[in-house]
Amino acid sequence: MRVKKNQYLFTAFLLLFNSLLMADTGIAVFTAYTYINDLGLSLQDTANNNAVSRSGIKLGVNADWADINYQGGNSITLFANQDTDLSDNRNIRDIGFSVLHLQPLSKQWLLRSRLGIEQYRNDVLQSTAFDGFVLSATAGYMAAENSGVDIQFKKSYEKHRQDINDKYNTGRYLFSLKYYFPSLNAPQWNMQLQRQYNNADGVARDYTSNLLSVAYQHWQYKNIQGSIVLQRRDDTYDENNTQIRRDKLNFVALNILKPITKRWFFQTSLSAGYFDSNINNETQHYLQINIGVQTRI
Repeated sequence: MRVKKNQYLFTAFLLLFNSLLMADTGIAVFTAYTYINDLGLSLQDTANNNAVSRSGIKLGVNADWADINYQGGNSITLFANQDTDLSDNRNIRDIGFSVLHLQPLSKQWLLRSRLGIEQYRNDVLQSTAFDGFVLSATAGYMAAENSGVDIQFKKSYEKHRQDINDKYNTGRYLFSLKYYFPSLNAPQWNMQLQRQYNNADGVARDYTSNLLSVAYQHWQYKNIQGSIVLQRRDDTYDENNTQIRRDKLNFVALNILKPITKRWFFQTSLSAGYFDSNINNETQHYLQINIGVQTRI
């Protein structure tokens, strides 16, 4: 990535959109051991969740290119990965790319526009597989002491065809507000409110989702970097019957990155929480683990 000048606008970009800059120009290859005790809960469509647990080995590659300066810029990301099941041949594959454009609107406002295309295949829960695209626009405001706000609107469309007995289309509309608390350095604490509308061909998959999360990012201990996120999600399903279905998912996620050499990094993520629904009045525990290494070329 080329940076031409260190101006105020670019500093604001560093603070509000630092996740993009961390990608940098290059190719990253990674592999990891994965485990999840309830695959359906990790996906947006839990209408047919049947508590499928699995473990596998994931192998993937990300290619990033960015040309950004204080006047704005563009970036392109391509990705492909496969999670191979350790017990059978029911694998999970994901491939796609995204194009992002950054445009300063003033000394304090920035606009980020993104187009993404993705193909997702899931041999375990085939009805969740899709071909789709996403369009999003995020307005970022930079305030005093590195605080700020991101306001996002996102539209996505998915065509589900892998399960020949359960074909359907889904449209999603998302509104998000994220506040970055004041900090002497880069933003670390942030809070996010999100509302998403999901419109599918089958009424059982129509639901409205509300999300609240609190995150502490970019913490560092010696040469270890990490982040921690607390999240609560409430889904209300429109099933057109006498009882409205309400699902709740609460979890905490921890991510850690530790350099092994100049090019190799150890990375691990852990998510744990619980899920409950007013339909069955039972609580399901949720656990997801990823442990692996990555290198940049």
